[in-house]
Amino acid sequence: MRLLAPILALAALVGAASALAHAVPAPLPQWGDFGAAAARCQRAIGGAATRCAGAVFAARRTCIEPQLAAAACDTNATALAVRAARDAALRHVEHTCREVDATRLGFTGLMETLADVTSICRQLERELVTATYGPALLGSYGFYAVRPADAAARACLAGAANRVDELLRASSREARSALDRIAALPMAPERKETLVARAHHRSTRAAANVAVRTAAACPPAAFATLYGRDIADFTADVAARAACLAGGVYVQGAVLCPPAACGNGMEESGEECDDGNAEEADACRADCTPTDCEPSPDGCLPPPDARRR
Repeated sequence: MRLLAPILALAALVGAASALAHAVPAPLPQWGDFGAAAARCQRAIGGAATRCAGAVFAARRTCIEPQLAAAACDTNATALAVRAARDAALRHVEHTCREVDATRLGFTGLMETLADVTSICRQLERELVTATYGPALLGSYGFYAVRPADAAARACLAGAANRVDELLRASSREARSALDRIAALPMAPERKETLVARAHHRSTRAAANVAVRTAAACPPAAFATLYGRDIADFTADVAARAACLAGGVYVQGAVLCPPAACGNGMEESGEECDDGNAEEADACRADCTPTDCEPSPDGCLPPPDARRR
């Protein structure tokens, strides 16, 4: 592990800031055709970031879902699983990529590449967890404190989690497949744009198909009551964020995330919270900044000093 130890400190800073380490992305017409070795490195980078997010999301689920049923969670085991997933992603990139490959792809070096992988893994984790379990999360989403839910709500949350995992894999795969081809092969700008547009179309179609299967686990009326939004909007948002964040470890300007949308129930980059509503008296204000709130199973309590008054 040549760079794994020093990268952990840098990645922690990058992840905390929810920003990518690389410089300004290159326009798509100027990006690509990097040669076999660098293209192989790029595939490893993109795959490592999304596999990391999927493994971390699975680890968080094993801790959150028992709490939804008022059972205990082994938080130490969860933390170890999360750390192992992140370390495995970095080791895979280190094993595949050389310093010269990273610089050819647009990074300043391999350390910056590893920082981006960790940052994207963390961003995807936060967005997937908050989008999926937001109705049951208490207080600061960073700690994933969970309110117990009844059987019907747990079934909806579990069904949504299964579909979110599916969308992560499908949407990120489409985005990565297009960009990996562009990284590996010489092609005209128009062909590059066609590949990216086709990937977007396939991701959108996958989201629509997943919305139908989500409704089978959680009827649309129950979903709207629990999440405060339509199933189709939910799956479209998850698919779009999975694709754009997967594109974040490719230093190109075509597959990028739009600004965060406060109020969609997904804690995106730049937001401190997002509970999907415009209430000012709960744990998260309408502008997606947290209130001075103490989470509890009964909801948001005022700070202890205020309760004593």
